[in-house]
Amino acid sequence: MLGKTRNSNIIIVTAPSGCGKTTLINMLLKKHTDIEFSISTTTRQPRGNEQHGVNYYFTSIDEFKNMISQDEFVEWAKVHGNYYGTQYSEIKRILDKGNKCLLDVDVQGGLNLMKIFPGCKSIFIEPPSVDELERRLRDRKTDSEDTIRLRMQDSIDELMFKDNYRYRVLNDKLENAFIEIERIIYDE
Repeated sequence: MLGKTRNSNIIIVTAPSGCGKTTLINMLLKKHTDIEFSISTTTRQPRGNEQHGVNYYFTSIDEFKNMISQDEFVEWAKVHGNYYGTQYSEIKRILDKGNKCLLDVDVQGGLNLMKIFPGCKSIFIEPPSVDELERRLRDRKTDSEDTIRLRMQDSIDELMFKDNYRYRVLNDKLENAFIEIERIIYDE
């Protein structure tokens, strides 16, 4: 088990689809070499230029379920019809190097991780509005109409949990949101 003394080096970032979470995380990783991305495991298909072992560990449903039975995940959930999980070994690998471990997880995963790592920095990224969120989802042109409707409903549900997170960052202007996240990570 991972020790509680290193919990402040665990950073959980959560947001409904379309809030700019991935963009903000990529900005952090580019600027700060002491922050390392915890690669999640998923059963969904890669999008665009996503690569196995870089963006996600892509696996089959059967293999994912086998990993569950072997107790390899700190947390896992079924989201948007696909399984996602965070492996113990991935967090340990990052913390053992002395880096900050950044976890990009859904609301369910974040809530579970906060229970396991109570001293972590949990950040919920909010959209300026639900209408803006829908516009962003449509503009990225990666999902079908049915998927957009599902993601919008899930996003509305997820927004109800924002008060459970230690920090909330409004992403109305990307650069301002980025500065606020840096402040949370380094100046607490």
